[in-house]
Amino acid sequence: MKQIESNEIQPILLNLLKQFKKYATQHEFEFLLCGGSLLGAVRHEGFIPWDDDIDLHITKDTFEKLMALTKENPYIDEEKRYKIIAPGNKDYIYPYFKLIDTKTILYEENIKKRYAVGVWIDIFCLSYLPENDEEYLPLFNKQQHYKKINKFLIAGDFASPALRFFSPILRLIQKLLNVFGITSSWCSKKILSLDTLKSSNIIGNIHWPSSTRDRFEKNWFDRTVELQFEDDVYLAPIEYDKVLKTLYGDYMKLPPEKDRVMHSFEAYYVE
Repeated sequence: MKQIESNEIQPILLNLLKQFKKYATQHEFEFLLCGGSLLGAVRHEGFIPWDDDIDLHITKDTFEKLMALTKENPYIDEEKRYKIIAPGNKDYIYPYFKLIDTKTILYEENIKKRYAVGVWIDIFCLSYLPENDEEYLPLFNKQQHYKKINKFLIAGDFASPALRFFSPILRLIQKLLNVFGITSSWCSKKILSLDTLKSSNIIGNIHWPSSTRDRFEKNWFDRTVELQFEDDVYLAPIEYDKVLKTLYGDYMKLPPEKDRVMHSFEAYYVE
C-alpha cells in the first residue's frame, strides 16, 4: 500500500463531498456544512488550511431516510467505490454516518486496526434537544459516559506511559466486557436511544457533540444559504454567523500557530 501524504487528504475529501452532493440530489435530500467545514467556508471559502476532515449536518428525517437507503445499498456510485457506513454496522464504532472512499484505508491513533475504514467525511444528525439546561445536561452527560466506554473498548495498544504497565489487564477487561455484550455497537445503540424528542425549538448534535455548545435555535436553520467551498457551493444555515459564534466565539480570528494541527492518523491507498 502507498501512504497518502498529508497534502493529498483534502483533495480526497473534496471528491467525497462532491460525490455526496450528487447522491443527495439524486435522492432529493439536503445536507449542510457544519463545524470546521462551515467555519472553513466562511473564513477561507474552503478548507481551513490545516484541516483534514469534512463535517456535515442532516435533519432527523434525512437521518432516517439515509438509514433506509443504506440498508438497500450502502454504495452511492455504480463502481461501488464510495460507501456510506451507518450506525449499527458490524465493526463500525460511531453513532453517525461516514461516507468513505473504499480505495483508501485510514488508521486512527490508538484505535484497533480492525475498526479502520477508508478516508471519510462525517455526517451528523441535527436532533431535537431539550430547551433548558436542567434536562439537556443530564442527556449530554449520559452521551459522554457511553462515549468514554466506547473509547476504552476500541482502544488499541494502551501505549501511553501511564497505561503501558497495565495494558495486559486493560485488554482483559475489554474482552470481559465484550463477553457480557458491552461492545462498541452496544455503546452506539445506547447513544442513539437518547435521541427521543419529536419536536423542540432547540436542535443540535446529541449523537457526537463536540461540547455543550453544540446546540442551536431551530429557527437559525429554517432557511439556508449557499456558501463557497473550494470550487463549488454548498448549503449552510441562514444564521451561520450565530452558529459559528456559538461554537467558536470570535471565529474569524485565527488560532495560535501551535494549535493549527491535523489529526493523528496514517492513511494509505488500497491497491
